[in-house]
Amino acid sequence: MIHQIARLENQFINEKIREINLNPDQAQALDYIRDHPGTSQQPIAKFLGRGAASVSNLIKGLEQRHLLGKQQNAHNDREKQLFLTTYGEQAALQIAATFDLLNKEIEQHLDNPNQTLTDLTNLYDGLQQAAKEK
Repeated sequence: MIHQIARLENQFINEKIREINLNPDQAQALDYIRDHPGTSQQPIAKFLGRGAASVSNLIKGLEQRHLLGKQQNAHNDREKQLFLTTYGEQAALQIAATFDLLNKEIEQHLDNPNQTLTDLTNLYDGLQQAAKEK
């Protein structure tokens, strides 16, 4: 059942993200940068589970579309910090609104949303820990 729910969630999110001409990885990268302004490519690669070259291409595409910009890191000459542009902020707000809309839709069908969130968080943490131990 969880797999089926996840599939429906992905379908909902992908449809909304396509409306703003982004793919899921681009949307997740923008959302991550919105939450972590000044981040570098390495944390984004880890977050997305993608290689450095793949994320580099993803970042270039977002930069060409004027959704993000790079600045030299004051403490590390070889590292660039990533920031959203005005257009990137607008896209990130639309992405966040999509997640909020999905959450509200889900919560309508739950008797106790707070308890369900706690249970799902515990499940996620347990699965993540089990994956690390393997």
